[in-house]
Amino acid sequence: MGSPDAYAAVALSGENAVAFLQFQSGTFVSQVVTPLNAKVAVQGPYSVAACGSQFVVTSPSTGSIIVIQAPSMALVGAVNVGPQPYSVACFANSATTFAAAVSTLGDNGLVLVDLHSLAVTGRVIGVAGSRGYHGIGYSVYGSTSYLWIAGTDQNIVTIVDPVALKIVVTFPVQSPTAIDSYNGEIEIASAGSNSILVFSASLSLISTLTGITSPQDLLVTSPGQIGVNKFDIGDFVASGPGNPLLQLSHSSPPAKATIQAATGAVALASVIGVAALATIPAANSIAYIQQQPNPPGALSIVNAASFQNGNLANGTVAPGSLATLFASDGANQNTSATAIPLPTSLAGVSLQAGSVTFSNTTGTWSFSSVGSVPLLFVGSNQMNFQVPSDLVSGSSVGFQLTSANGTTLVGMNSVVTALPGIFSLSSSGSGQAAVLNEDNTQNFATNPAARGSVIQIFATGAGVTNPLLAAGQAAPTSGSLVLTQVQPTVTIGGVNAPVQFSGLAPGFVGLWQINATVPMNAPTGASVALVISAGGQTSNTVTIAVQ
Repeated sequence: MGSPDAYAAVALSGENAVAFLQFQSGTFVSQVVTPLNAKVAVQGPYSVAACGSQFVVTSPSTGSIIVIQAPSMALVGAVNVGPQPYSVACFANSATTFAAAVSTLGDNGLVLVDLHSLAVTGRVIGVAGSRGYHGIGYSVYGSTSYLWIAGTDQNIVTIVDPVALKIVVTFPVQSPTAIDSYNGEIEIASAGSNSILVFSASLSLISTLTGITSPQDLLVTSPGQIGVNKFDIGDFVASGPGNPLLQLSHSSPPAKATIQAATGAVALASVIGVAALATIPAANSIAYIQQQPNPPGALSIVNAASFQNGNLANGTVAPGSLATLFASDGANQNTSATAIPLPTSLAGVSLQAGSVTFSNTTGTWSFSSVGSVPLLFVGSNQMNFQVPSDLVSGSSVGFQLTSANGTTLVGMNSVVTALPGIFSLSSSGSGQAAVLNEDNTQNFATNPAARGSVIQIFATGAGVTNPLLAAGQAAPTSGSLVLTQVQPTVTIGGVNAPVQFSGLAPGFVGLWQINATVPMNAPTGASVALVISAGGQTSNTVTIAVQ
């Protein structure tokens, strides 16, 4: 656990107190928590703003703001600002000090307070008061700073110059509740129009995002502000009781995602190392939302016969199939398996299958093994193995490669029903196929298959079999045959070739044997195309000789 490095303050209006949360570097916790480490008495607290190492809390019932120092949580002092101060925001007053901007709803004023001297330094009258938890925004255009105030009850947003202490402009917005900024843009939540308005720093309306149910608070995040991974994750919008927290991307148009665990959130805040905090009054809890780092990518795994993935992305596997992984594994020589069942370690190299999950405790993705994977071959940059036979189509499987020097490589690969690949005599996945004619002799240019005869095609990637064989085990040489659950389609020269048998080749591990009849109308020649389709996937194209 790292040392404490971040704090947050939460207004507990029902307890007349402000609670403090302490975060530690590298710490992730469950999504909804109530880690209230300390409390300071404040009469009717409403809005909280972080100002450097201080927190400023509004107290509408006393007409004041309260300043509290972090991390000691000592009371610095209180400043009377006027009737019903609800919303407060902070901005830099100088290179080393901060000022608080406070909206006083009772007299429609905007009050500026120097937080070093705790003195009121300015007041602008005629600024429609805000009821928002974060109803004041801050922007800079050129050399001029602006404060944006959401006049909730009067359906007005007012822009103020805090240096000149004058109103720059006002414009109508239906029930504005919250204002925040991102990358020079200012966003305004409008509960009255169920939308988010986006303005440029030059005060021009850029766009309007509609379909946001009664937004009550808005948090705009930006790169470098949140999370150890510096993700740009967009906006969070809290819409109050019964509504899930929304996450909006900065894409165009923005994508909307819901965070059900934070349903009922009314106020938002950001903390370094945390994507967002959201208060949920109905549950007396705080949603602690952290952007997950990207999961591990797929390992470079292909069908061992075709060295392809059909019409899918690299890294897809089928249950029980033979596959090839391209990666540096530290092996200093080529080593092949010499016994069945297949070994799970060759030349000091091993491969584990399991799951890859995200840990809220460590903030990382971790691999959990369910068993070793049988190996056929290991070289310095390549290994051939059999995919576990009990994987479920549509799921993901994690693989962890342990190299000869002990280093590990983890990936997540997708599982499909079948991934057919036909073996070729050149072991390249192209050219003359590994096919036997009806007399069990190798098919090739000078030994073609006759039309109407049955050929044996050798492939891999059939998927689940009946019965299911344990990975690393060979199909029996006597007794019942091991059949594939998925029935393949075979074409020879583009003509359908009726399949007589589809199962595992007796005495072999993961080797798919298909017996098919050469059509009477198949093209003839030394290089007639042969293709298998199964489970919606198509194999590599190889050739056979037909007469």
